[in-house]
Amino acid sequence: MDVSVRDVSTIRLEVSHRGRTTNSAAFGNPVFVDSGFGGGTVNPVPPIGGRNRMVVRQLFSGGYSVEINGRMIDFGSVEPQSRAGCVLVPMRRIFEEIGASVVYDPPTQRIEARRGNRVIEMRLGSTQAYVNNRLVMLEVPAQATLGTTLVPLRFISEALDVVVEYEPTRLRSG
Repeated sequence: MDVSVRDVSTIRLEVSHRGRTTNSAAFGNPVFVDSGFGGGTVNPVPPIGGRNRMVVRQLFSGGYSVEINGRMIDFGSVEPQSRAGCVLVPMRRIFEEIGASVVYDPPTQRIEARRGNRVIEMRLGSTQAYVNNRLVMLEVPAQATLGTTLVPLRFISEALDVVVEYEPTRLRSG
């Protein structure tokens, strides 16, 4: 069996017999698991029904944690946050985690993301976005914090067909 890594978000497995490829498959969002024997195995967590799954948990601290296809996401210095009653998440980190490419043009503040046949276009400060040339209104404008673009969580769900589960803070009983 040959394993090839095409990029950070895709692993391709090929099974060959006597020099001929007999079967192959590509998996998005790979997770590397150490086997404990000095090597590692690739254990991809496939999307549910072909759709990526995101779980957003509200933390007691008031912040949020995000898990995509079973993998916890580290956002670095700009975490998901709530503004005007809307959960905003770092766009590039989420989009790239589910296999989309993101390009930002500073002079025009235009953002373009691509995943498969979907093209998403927007500008910082605007409540308008376009998904495959179809206008989509954002609950709050796309905005930058410390150089990171934040967009409404609901927009990601609709624009990239991601299943989102939201888990609010639960008070401990007892």
